[in-house]
Amino acid sequence: MQKSPLKYETIDEINKEIPIYLKRYIGQGAFVSDKQKLDNDTYIWFIGNSYPAFYYTPTDAPPTVKFATFKNISTIKIEKNVKTNSFQVFIPSRKELIEKHREKYSSLLTSIENSLLDVTRHNYVKIPFVQTAMSRIISIIEDLDIHSQIDPIDHPKRERNKLMKYLQFLEDLEYVRAEEGIYVEGNRLNIIKYDLNKNEEDRYEILNKILADVIKIGYPYMKKHLRLLQIVPYLRIATAYYYPSYKFNRLISMNRTDLAQYIARYQYSFYKEKKPALDGKPDSKLNKQISDVIRSNILKIKDNIVTGDKTIFREFKNSLPADY
Repeated sequence: MQKSPLKYETIDEINKEIPIYLKRYIGQGAFVSDKQKLDNDTYIWFIGNSYPAFYYTPTDAPPTVKFATFKNISTIKIEKNVKTNSFQVFIPSRKELIEKHREKYSSLLTSIENSLLDVTRHNYVKIPFVQTAMSRIISIIEDLDIHSQIDPIDHPKRERNKLMKYLQFLEDLEYVRAEEGIYVEGNRLNIIKYDLNKNEEDRYEILNKILADVIKIGYPYMKKHLRLLQIVPYLRIATAYYYPSYKFNRLISMNRTDLAQYIARYQYSFYKEKKPALDGKPDSKLNKQISDVIRSNILKIKDNIVTGDKTIFREFKNSLPADY
């Protein structure tokens, strides 16, 4: 909070002056989003923030700008001093509000990524780098399928600790269960394999769907504790495409070169990743990753024009709250 409160004679004066104060000392996008009266002498006002965050120039329409709006960054407390019959207004410092905004933004991005991951998880397992990252999980699932059990003692000591880390992760997901130190298939794996085998799907598709399920329920742990970060750049590319598309309420379409610059701009905006080159040349690593995303059918390309997948877009839109 500020070191000392602002002082006003009346609520009408506060109503007039505080919105101006917020814009002058916090930023032009700051505003009062809601007001609550707690009792005769105390009020709480909610601070919001809004700024232009999404830009798109379609070929068949004028340039479009959409705002990012957060309605509850922090609060203002207003207290009446009965003795002086005046009001004290306590407003968070600019530094505190910036930190609160970053927290809100980070939380929003996490929610968007989780929603998008849920509808694209089957696509990521087709990307070679992701399959390589999940090779130990693949090995465990295939060993169980062939031998029905895994005994860590059968593995070299130098590999055992890492194997146990993955087995315990899969045990938490109910993919395996321990019986006197020996690991066998768990309930979730049994149910998924039964449902997939019932549909007579081939072994490759069954494995991919099992891996997609592991990503769905275990991604936060995989990212944080197993250091399986190979999914992250592809999920961020998908987010940098589908979230702006959601804000514009249409699948964005552009040529392959322009798309790389477009994705780079939003990755920098969302995640503070590498800033797009001033000469307009796309980053070679990002270009390769975008190609993988296209090959996995998260994005589509025809005649060098890239756009999104209608089913992914529809399911992603349906999964988000209206105020996202």
